[in-house]
Amino acid sequence: MIKKIFLVPLSILIIFAAFLLISGNPALHYELLGIPLGTIISWLGIIAWEYSALIIVFKDKEIRTLQFILFINGVLWIAVSYVLAGNFNLTFKNTSRFDVWYFYTIFLIICSLFTSLYSGLKLLFNKNKKHNSN
Repeated sequence: MIKKIFLVPLSILIIFAAFLLISGNPALHYELLGIPLGTIISWLGIIAWEYSALIIVFKDKEIRTLQFILFINGVLWIAVSYVLAGNFNLTFKNTSRFDVWYFYTIFLIICSLFTSLYSGLKLLFNKNKKHNSN
């Protein structure tokens, strides 16, 4: 129950990060410790997204391990991005590396969406089964 309290601030962080990234806010170009704020905001948004999904699926033992692996990959996203791009600006000189980075990022986001949906639907159907059997 306590972990679910984190879903509201995590959701706010996800929405805030998505808004800044979609709007192309000029603040994304400022640097913090040599890393563009856009990269940091993207990374925090991905971590928040992955952790939210981990909270949602936590009671589902079948899917929890997969979501935990996705969460770890979310934490490592910035390192993977740096290795693929060669910089924190995420400007790619090699289009094949950009393709790998793009699909890796999309894969993380979509897999967490599917694990959350699967877990939620499973919970819903199990509740309906119990309710109908009584």
